[in-house]
Amino acid sequence: MLAHRKASPLSRAYPEYGYSEKIDYPHFLKAKEMSGIEFIRKLYEIDKLPPNVRKLYEAQEDFNRETRQVLVKLLKVTDKTVRSWGKEYNRMPKCYRLTLGYVYRSLCLQKEIHLKALKSKDCQGDLRAV
Repeated sequence: MLAHRKASPLSRAYPEYGYSEKIDYPHFLKAKEMSGIEFIRKLYEIDKLPPNVRKLYEAQEDFNRETRQVLVKLLKVTDKTVRSWGKEYNRMPKCYRLTLGYVYRSLCLQKEIHLKALKSKDCQGDLRAV
């Protein structure tokens, strides 16, 4: 017998925040695996650059060090561990790739919620006053 699952606050509408559309809770939990380099490219919008510019950007000395530090802080692993995954983090374990997928998915949802709030009538009135 399946246990009854309590409704999540994410599945309710919040008109007081300027939006009334529901967030589909099961959809919120779905996240695809992301490689480390894919996560960094999307996080800093490097993937939107032309390929030749992207290669120049990623070839800079500081790029590897800075991206490693992002992954070290985010995944709570050592720098040595991240370096062992290779230059583009191809050998990253699945659990960390899933974690990056969840982090990116939550960032996208957060951005979506903020955009909906900005489009609401109450918030637009506030923006006109500024």
